[in-house]
Amino acid sequence: MGMSTAILQQQLAALVARSCQEISTARLWKLVSQAYQEPHRHYHNLDHIRFMLAGWEAHGPRDDAVAWAIWFHDVVYDPRATENEAASAACFRRELGPFLERTMAADVERLIIATVPSAPPPTHPDEQLISDLDLSILASTPEIYDAYARAVRQEYAFVSEPDFARGRVAVMSGFLDRERIYLTKAFRHHEKRARENVAREIAAWKGRG
Repeated sequence: MGMSTAILQQQLAALVARSCQEISTARLWKLVSQAYQEPHRHYHNLDHIRFMLAGWEAHGPRDDAVAWAIWFHDVVYDPRATENEAASAACFRRELGPFLERTMAADVERLIIATVPSAPPPTHPDEQLISDLDLSILASTPEIYDAYARAVRQEYAFVSEPDFARGRVAVMSGFLDRERIYLTKAFRHHEKRARENVAREIAAWKGRG
């Protein structure tokens, strides 16, 4: 998906240079790259970060708080846990909080928490943007969407097929129940394809019952 690992490292280095030069880019890259390459991650990995950063570059605005939130929003990910975003925000606070301007650090934590899947649709523009970026995979081509859905299933391999099907249908139906999946103008034209993909996945799971 998109940019190479070398370019990804360069993007992180540029972000560090713009906002917290006291941090070692090498140490930070080691932290995030190791986290996103944990063996249980099949979707919530570096490809997910690449995908979101590409969307951020394309649709902006270029708010570095959003960029930091992209890098850290899934840095802690355990599919058995229920507070991954809070743990990711805590990791960000521990690693970068002392080095960033206070307002930016608070914004990044707020944006990470805005990616909680069960949270109400956000109303603040930057929260809407990161939400749309996080959900942009839903509007991919059917082939990419299906690969995403398979990867999520792999992350929940410890859950039985019937239980996963029930849970997945409930989660994805929640997106269809929203007035809009995408909340920013930049992503609104993707709404139709996202709904088609999600409805197709739901139908497939129901068809297996």
